[in-house]
Amino acid sequence: MSANCPDYNCDDLQEHERVNCEAYLQGGNDAMVILACGHGISDPSNATQINNAISAGTAVVLNGLTVSIPAASPVKVPNPIAGLSDIVVTYNRTITIKDFNMTDGNIDMWNGLLSKRSIAGAIVRNNQTSKVSWINSSITFEGSPINPESVAEFQRFEITGNWINEDAPNMYTEPTGVFA
Repeated sequence: MSANCPDYNCDDLQEHERVNCEAYLQGGNDAMVILACGHGISDPSNATQINNAISAGTAVVLNGLTVSIPAASPVKVPNPIAGLSDIVVTYNRTITIKDFNMTDGNIDMWNGLLSKRSIAGAIVRNNQTSKVSWINSSITFEGSPINPESVAEFQRFEITGNWINEDAPNMYTEPTGVFA
């Protein structure tokens, strides 16, 4: 190791995979499963596990959303070696949700999640790729219903979920029959 290149992560470098024939994955996250503590899911591609958690009341499916997972913000600490760059120790991550399903029941549901509660994670469906992203971390939410003055806009909930994790959410095959 060079004196100018301290390595605080001793894992081997991973291979980079190239997407063939420009088969890049599109956005289009339109649904998610919210997971309560004790949900028991170890494989987000397993529909039986998810449906069991739904039946047990430790998971809820939200369909008809607009969901994004934007770029994470690094959390840095000063390098203990003088003259070197700060060290990224983890990331502050967010998920943004627009829910146009404005009903009394959904106001109650979102109010419950916005009231100083954290959830155990979320499974986000991309309707363009048959993939889900699994946020396997504790998430807290902030946001509110939006009731615009213009008839040219729909009422909606605008919600942001926040979590801290060094790793980005992993992708899995979409579980069959979970999302309507």
